[in-house]
Amino acid sequence: MRDIGSTIIAAGCFLALAIGATAPLPAAEPAPTTVCAAPLSNNTGEASYDGLAEAVADMLAVALAEHKHVTVVERRRLREVLAEQKLTIVALVDPGTAVRVGRLLKADRILVGGIIRQAGELVVSVQAYEIATARLAGSVQVRRKPDQIPRLIEELAGKLSQAVGVDLKPVDKKDLDRNPRASSCFMRGLGYHFAGNHDRAVIEFMKAQDLEPTLDKAAYWMARSFMKTGEFKHAHIELEGLLRKHPKSALRQEAEKLMAECEKHLTTRPASAPAGSGGKGEGKDS
Repeated sequence: MRDIGSTIIAAGCFLALAIGATAPLPAAEPAPTTVCAAPLSNNTGEASYDGLAEAVADMLAVALAEHKHVTVVERRRLREVLAEQKLTIVALVDPGTAVRVGRLLKADRILVGGIIRQAGELVVSVQAYEIATARLAGSVQVRRKPDQIPRLIEELAGKLSQAVGVDLKPVDKKDLDRNPRASSCFMRGLGYHFAGNHDRAVIEFMKAQDLEPTLDKAAYWMARSFMKTGEFKHAHIELEGLLRKHPKSALRQEAEKLMAECEKHLTTRPASAPAGSGGKGEGKDS
């Protein structure tokens, strides 16, 4: 009996070792990535599309910034580097220049591209370059009618996911379709936010909220802009309002995290510090 028992125990140990050897390891956390989403070049020959060239990059930046492992290079910093190098956005179509600028920005990847009009459609092309290797990580092209911009951005983000190495979740096209004027203000607000002009961003997000009270993303991004200027009390108020008015918002979890960060700053700030001197705001999207 002892021999049989020993055999069973040995077999059990062997089986356990075998299972342990073949069991899949837990998925590793994605490495932090810094991405620069440069404004696209407007190659349509029509100045009316200048805003769209910026807006497409802004929406991609938003999609990237919502990923917890991604830091988006601030647009203001990109412009500073371009000015220092005496370059324009158009110069980024050259792969070598794009990689060089990305390296100066300490980015891991840089997104560049342009917009043209062809056969009554807008054709948006975006290339993603990996800075460390200077290789083209991916290139995508999307064609849509001028009145299908939200769909164009959604499709573009989906195709870029693999090239950037993260799952991009673009701003819901329903939010853009619901109220064109509110959407315009919201997109301008995003542009100002990523350009580092957070005071102007707040104004545009406020306009968007006035025009479309159900636009929860306007409150969310307004709070993030307030945090960038150290206005944690105002940010907290906006986030509280978001959670109260939109209890089922997809942004609820992120809003709660930002509220906790605001509360931390508000409880640790010296009593003599003015309301707007809270120092550094949240820095995930730079």
